Parts: sequence; structure tokens; C-alpha cells
Amino acid sequence: MLRYRRLALVLPFVLATAAQSQSRSAIPAEAERQRPDTAFIDGWSIVELPDLPGGSHSSGTALNDSGDVVGWYSGPFVPNRAFLYSEGKMTDMGTFGGPNSMASGINNRKTAVGHAHASPLDVYAFCYQSGSLHALPGLVLSNSEATAINDSGDIVGMVTMPKEGGARAFLYSSGKLKLLGSPGGTYSIARAIGRNGQVVGESYAAGMESAHAVIFNRDGSVTDLGTLGGRHSAATGINDRGDIVGGSGTTMITDRTPHAFLYTNGRMHDLGTLGGPSSHAGAINNAGTIAGASETADGALHAVIWENGKIRDLNDLAVVAARGWTSLYTASAINNKGQITGSGFINGVSHAFVLTPGPMPAPALQANR
Repeated sequence: MLRYRRLALVLPFVLATAAQSQSRSAIPAEAERQRPDTAFIDGWSIVELPDLPGGSHSSGTALNDSGDVVGWYSGPFVPNRAFLYSEGKMTDMGTFGGPNSMASGINNRKTAVGHAHASPLDVYAFCYQSGSLHALPGLVLSNSEATAINDSGDIVGMVTMPKEGGARAFLYSSGKLKLLGSPGGTYSIARAIGRNGQVVGESYAAGMESAHAVIFNRDGSVTDLGTLGGRHSAATGINDRGDIVGGSGTTMITDRTPHAFLYTNGRMHDLGTLGGPSSHAGAINNAGTIAGASETADGALHAVIWENGKIRDLNDLAVVAARGWTSLYTASAINNKGQITGSGFINGVSHAFVLTPGPMPAPALQANR
């Protein structure tokens, strides 16, 4: 799978998730399960996404405001494959003839993006719409991946640059491909795009020791968002207000203890952890709720959200244990209805989930004495 992960030094636990019209592979395309238990407990419900044929593990990476989820699944004899979960059904998006694929973004028009293999060594950014997988024109001469798409259909990601070495962030809009970041840099990737077209990610420019979280501006310039005191940082999400989230090193000694950050009003704020050394924010909705993951004091990785600057462990929700989950370990995305997707363990296996907030139960009336 194509992964330029200089960010691995900044976000080591994010990689733990990944560890767990051209031709398409011939795996049965859809799977449907019995009606999921969507009953609310203390204001939340949780749904385990069903397995596709041959699959046993899955991870949700993105969802839209209708609750459609994309991500990847795998099994003992099935390599990583992109899926779409919509209206209770799982669909295998296929590949370009190679072994693997992964979906990483979806918009409110149900158009998904990601990357898929044409061979073990050739990986191309894709757009998936109405059941068809398409390579993005202009990106089939080099390895590439698409990471996000907005409701206007603008797509961002990364493409390798064989002649220059390294890789460059790209924006694909209105049928045109535009490279982003400093031409003199050795590495950049665009990871998120807002409704207004603002693009964020990270860039490793000439003369820099490490990649920094950046805004890729419309005029071709790059705004460096800095760090929380460490060498590395990366921006992974943005909402319609321009609030940006991601992860950053906090010390120059090591970048293996990143903290989640919120960048707003020109400042980067440390969001803290659950008591462990690391945390990361992956997405933010328009209400300002942030989804991500954090290590606990005993070293466990837990899915979390931040609301009004306060961290909340999603494993503390009563519905999680009540529905048989032993641990939710990452929250990858959150939509504007507050629904969350990510990965957790149930019955000893890592599966994708969707958490949905609902009305809190009315307090019981005290009996008259």
C-alpha cells in the first residue's frame, strides 16, 4: 500500500490502524446483515459494520452527513480492500486489477476517494461514484493516492515525483490537476479540504529538517502552522469555519510523543491526552467537536472526542460495553450530526463502527412521598 509516512515519527499510533472505469477484482461486491441494534443507551447507539465475504477485520476512515462510511476491510485470504457502507449494506469498491485498495474520503454526494493497486507496485488515486471506480486523469503515470473530497468534488492527495524524488500534494478540481507546495521540497501531502476549497496537510520543504502542518493557499504559497515545540506536525482535518486539527511533536528530543492540536485564530493549541504520552486529532465538524485517539496512562490506545477543549474517552459510553465492544481504539472521522466512525475490538476482532448520538433519556420522576 502506498504510504509516504514521514509522519510515522509524529503519529505512530495512527499506523496501528492501518496495520489492522478500469478493471475491478472479482470479490462479491455487497454484503448485508441482519438489522443492526440501533437502540440508544444514555443518548448513544453503536453499530458494528458487517463483514464482506472473506473479510474479518475492518476500519472506518471517513463518513458523510448521511452516515455513509468508507474505509478498508481484510481477511485471512483477502488483502486490504476499500468498502462503502450505505443504508445497511457493505460494498467492495474493487481495485484496478491489483491486490489492494483503501478509501479515505467521502462527500455528501456519496462520491468516495482513495487509492487502489493496478499491480503490486502500481498504485493510483481513485474516485468512486455510482458503483464505478475511476482513476484520476493525469495521475496514472506515477503512484498516487487521494485522501479527501469536498462537496464541490474537489479532490486532494499526493503523487510521487520520480524525476524530482519524493512526493507532492495535489488538488484535482474541475478536471484539472494542480501540484501544491514548494517545488523545491522533497515531500508534501494534502490530507483534507474544506467546503470553501481550503487545503491542509503537511510539507517538507527544502532546508526544513522535518515536515510541518501547512495550509496550501490558492496563490500557490504555503502557510506553515508550526508545531507544539517539536520538529514534526501534520494537519489532518478542517471544518467550514477554517478550524484545523492534527498532531504535533511536543519536544525536540523525540517525535514519538505527539499531541493532538487545534489551530484556530492563528494559534496552535495543545489538546492534551488521556494521561499517556500521545494523542492525535483526525477530524473536526462544524460544531467544533474533534475526533481522534489518545494513549492512556497504562499505554492503551482509546478513541476520543474533544468538546469545548475537554477530552472524552468514548469507551466510557455505556453503550460500548453493553453492545459487546471491549475497546474502541480510534475515532477517525466525525460528521456534522455528531456521528463518529473508527475502529474497535468486538469478539476479539478489530471492526469498524458507527457511533450515533441521540436524545438523552428523560430523568426518572421521583415518587411523591
